[in-house]
Amino acid sequence: MIDGELQHRRMNGRVSTNSVDAVRTAAIQGLGIAQLAYWDVIQQLREGVLIEIELVDAEPEQLSVWAVTPTRRYVPARVKAFLQLLESVLARLGSHG
Repeated sequence: MIDGELQHRRMNGRVSTNSVDAVRTAAIQGLGIAQLAYWDVIQQLREGVLIEIELVDAEPEQLSVWAVTPTRRYVPARVKAFLQLLESVLARLGSHG
């Protein structure tokens, strides 16, 4: 929707990559719509280089972030603190809208 009005666009072509940088660059260059995590484009959204759009008939796949430690028995306090901070930041970013 733009200004409350539903927009329809026909899309041609297909690009496939596993590079966040490549997808972000393609979107910035106007090559199409990109599905990226908020934290991957937060700077570009703030600068107005990219805009967030809502696809009313599509749901993005939920992503997971995993922390792997060598052992569960002893995790240094600084690692626990980092993981708690990371969890907090990701939760805040996930609820941006």
